[in-house]
Amino acid sequence: MGLADQPLHVSNGTLFSYLRQQILGHYGSAPADVADLVSLYELGRIEFSRSVSRIMPLADAAEAVRMLSEKDGNPIRIVLKP
Repeated sequence: MGLADQPLHVSNGTLFSYLRQQILGHYGSAPADVADLVSLYELGRIEFSRSVSRIMPLADAAEAVRMLSEKDGNPIRIVLKP
């Protein structure tokens, strides 16, 4: 999970504990993390399509960064296509 602006709530703490589940936080990333994400995607372990707000040409990278920075259109993830 990433950052949350609300307190987290585990609805069934006993089951959560029994199953030895964990909540892990993350802030920031390293270049190697991108390779890990690609590998997980290729293995079918994660799926991004519901979080892709828009696909734009690579030539529009500056505009994509502006949209993310200014939250123009409330984007989650913008994919740049070569």
